[in-house]
Amino acid sequence: MSTSDHGTAVDRTVCDPGSRAKIEDYYGVRLKDTDPRALAFVVAQSKSAGNEAFRTHRYKEAIRLYSQAIAGDESDAALYSNRSAAFLAEGLNDQALWDAEKCIALSPSWPKAHYRRACAAMSLCQWQGARQALVKGLELAPGDAAMVARLAEVDWVLTQRGAARRAQAAVERRGVVSRLRELRCQAARQAALRQFKQSMTGPRWDLEDLDWRPTFLPSMKTRPRPRAPSSPHSTLLRSYLSSLADLAGPKAALTTLADSRRWAQYEAALCTLGAAACHVLVLESGGGVLGPLAARAAPQASITSVQRGRMLYRMAKQVAHSNPGTRSEGLTLADCVQARLAVAGEEGPAPEGGVQVESRADVLVTDLMDHGVLGLGLLPAIDDAARRLLTPNAVVMPSSLQLVEVSPSQASGFDLSPLDSYRWWPGPEAVQLDSLPHRQLSAPFLVDTLDLQARARAAAAAHRCPPQPPAANRSAAWELDVELSVPTTGDGRLTAVAFWWDAELAPAAGPGLAPTRLTNRAPDGGPVTTCAVALQHLDGVAVKGGGALSLRVRRDVGQVFFSTSPPQCRARHALVPRWHFDMVRDEARNVAYDGAISRAVARLKSRRPGGVHVLDMGAGTGLLSMMAVRAGAASVVGAEINRHMCDVAEECLASNGCLGRVTMLDRDVRRMAAEPGPDCAPADLERRVDLLIYEVFDSGLIGEGVLHILAAAREKLAAPGALLVPASARVFAQPIQMRLESAAGFDVSQANRWRWRPDYEGVDLEECRNDWVALADPVEVFAFDFSASLENMRPASAPHELLFTEAGVVNAVATWFELELDEECTLSTSPHRSGKGPTWQQAVQWVREERVAPGQTRVLIASHDTYSISYALEEGAAPGPDHAGGVHFAELSDGAGELEDRATGVPLVDPVWKEAFDSLQPLNSQIVRACVQDPLEYRAIALEAVAFASRPHDYDLDASQATDFCVKMMG
Repeated sequence: MSTSDHGTAVDRTVCDPGSRAKIEDYYGVRLKDTDPRALAFVVAQSKSAGNEAFRTHRYKEAIRLYSQAIAGDESDAALYSNRSAAFLAEGLNDQALWDAEKCIALSPSWPKAHYRRACAAMSLCQWQGARQALVKGLELAPGDAAMVARLAEVDWVLTQRGAARRAQAAVERRGVVSRLRELRCQAARQAALRQFKQSMTGPRWDLEDLDWRPTFLPSMKTRPRPRAPSSPHSTLLRSYLSSLADLAGPKAALTTLADSRRWAQYEAALCTLGAAACHVLVLESGGGVLGPLAARAAPQASITSVQRGRMLYRMAKQVAHSNPGTRSEGLTLADCVQARLAVAGEEGPAPEGGVQVESRADVLVTDLMDHGVLGLGLLPAIDDAARRLLTPNAVVMPSSLQLVEVSPSQASGFDLSPLDSYRWWPGPEAVQLDSLPHRQLSAPFLVDTLDLQARARAAAAAHRCPPQPPAANRSAAWELDVELSVPTTGDGRLTAVAFWWDAELAPAAGPGLAPTRLTNRAPDGGPVTTCAVALQHLDGVAVKGGGALSLRVRRDVGQVFFSTSPPQCRARHALVPRWHFDMVRDEARNVAYDGAISRAVARLKSRRPGGVHVLDMGAGTGLLSMMAVRAGAASVVGAEINRHMCDVAEECLASNGCLGRVTMLDRDVRRMAAEPGPDCAPADLERRVDLLIYEVFDSGLIGEGVLHILAAAREKLAAPGALLVPASARVFAQPIQMRLESAAGFDVSQANRWRWRPDYEGVDLEECRNDWVALADPVEVFAFDFSASLENMRPASAPHELLFTEAGVVNAVATWFELELDEECTLSTSPHRSGKGPTWQQAVQWVREERVAPGQTRVLIASHDTYSISYALEEGAAPGPDHAGGVHFAELSDGAGELEDRATGVPLVDPVWKEAFDSLQPLNSQIVRACVQDPLEYRAIALEAVAFASRPHDYDLDASQATDFCVKMMG
């Protein structure tokens, strides 16, 4: 049915009344005057003849015959159904749809009528209409095979078309974002050019070099690189990263030391050696406990313990010296790497500064397994030891490793999916899988088995054979290269694979007994080490439950690499800091900010008839900017210093239809202006803003420069009476004990000296409640009214009395804050309140260790320099009202003992480490200045960083340090 231009309904399925009257006049016959029985006979005959014509594919004749029958009976729905099928077969799709709709109008409860409409709609690519008709038809005839098949076909098409539409929209959005990025780059070039003109200097680089970004391709991980330095930058940076790894090793080893399950499993395995072991070679990942543990388990054997670095060697010596009761005469600690070990009488004397052992070892024990299995050099270490330091039939512990893999997929009412394209990592990322939002798309399955015992014997046998010429092509370096068919258990999009290891430390001691095992993930609750699980990100592949996924697995001596078919090839130019992903999934934070922004915009609307204009400082993903738009802001400017995050924010804005109302600027708010500058520099804002919204807080509140940002924004960018969200904050501190006393029965208290860093660090105290003890009640150390800019910009220091309520060793001060968004809402990061959300951790600053007891008092001196908060514990100073100057310092110590009685003997920081750390700072500053001041230097350094992270084992680099350095360069 349709409507004519005059508004009258026109039935296109039957002869119109005017044409029928002319036909009847021509033949002199009136259908209404015809004998009904004769008319019914003609209709039946025409219908039967039409059915025969349709069956024999004479569709034009079938259409004529059905039309003839319809002329005699316009109320027969079956005739319209049949003619619809004939029209469809003849390719007259519009006519087929008209007849199907007429059929439904005559018989709405007939399933076949809806099926005819669905078929006609499909022929016209009206997929939604077809789906609606099929759903209705299946309601009337559940399980109809033809309609079920058609519905599956329609759903598949709709899925594909939806994906195509989304892809097209994404392409269009990327085009807009690319154009916006180009405009931002032009503005940056103009600003740089203006600066050079004013200083009357010229750079050695072109302004276009400012736009260069490093590129990371997955294929880089499959291309072995020469070990020889390729450039002066490579030599310098390799030395720099090796020094960083040496400095970072002991602090990372603290997590290993606290892993009681690891030591229990290793001791159980070592006890199986009995009296058979004569010489045990221990290759330690760090901590210094595995060597003494082997000495305790095999008292008759001599032990040689090899550390991975100079600082780890120092740490191991401290553990050995702290345990004089432990058998130590047979324990030899080797400085640095096993390459400096030599067996007496073989291959000449030990290298300079190395260690010579009396004999080859008949047992090798190692825990060189990181989250990615091979990142600590496990396989090269075993190969080298087998050739030079082990007997031919030496026992290797663990004897085997299994790699197991599982495939995981994948705020606030906004589509933030563009952020996912920045979720990647140069190497295997260490994650706690259970706390990471994901959905499994397959059951765990075995990837590879590394028989370390057989590998050691093969390496020893190869060493006794004549030397072979080196391979001309290092590209054939894969020890494993297989295609696995993985059954999928759910529909979704495969974006990453998670894998972990399961080590057999010792075989079963007898029939019916289980072998001694250790793993870094055990879904069945087995012995789990604290080592994280590895996650490798992929480009993304659609999978369907009940099918199979083809997964290629390659492994060499330093990495395990997964790829799908087709292999991932997406070029990566930027990497988003991981805290952004935590922020967007922190629903409590987002809801609180959304409410506060809505209330502020509503309050300002009554005062600002021209609309509310908002500045989002540190806009990040643009989430707060979109909240302001949703609340009714007239315009929003998002200022974000990270240009990669500007790209992300603009894609998110485009996805949510906010791009026209939010303007992103890659600017430092402290350098923005709402008026043209004296050098004719254009203004960054068209007008001063009415509302400042921001979330530029670190774990210690002010570490990201929020006080400076607010002072500059209020002076140069905010209109009189502008509101702030948040409005204020209060900072709290609490002395805590967070230290190790023992590991595997050994005194490891000296290891606590390796915790120190010059600034506070973020620690999620809520997640590790069993690792620390609160020794006194919290005290409020600072309160910041963010509207009092001048007062906030003055460094401050204040004493606070602490009354200890628990006995222990105070070695740290924990800091958290309460953020008052407005009068109605406050966010707290306290570790004593559950449900905080993943956005903020707590700030922990390490202080000199001191024993305390209940009832004792100390004074906590809290200071801030407008960028960070620091603490000092002092002996007896508290404010009192009687001092002439307004403050009286009263003695608060208990007087029960001298300072040395309270000392634990553990220094705040290891002096050798501190000296090495200080000596590295000039080089660190030099690298930072080079990257900031000269794009060509940044390019050279970033290219090396990408190469290092792609295959760190080719450069003899620590995998974690190489990856972290690449992340910094690409972030």
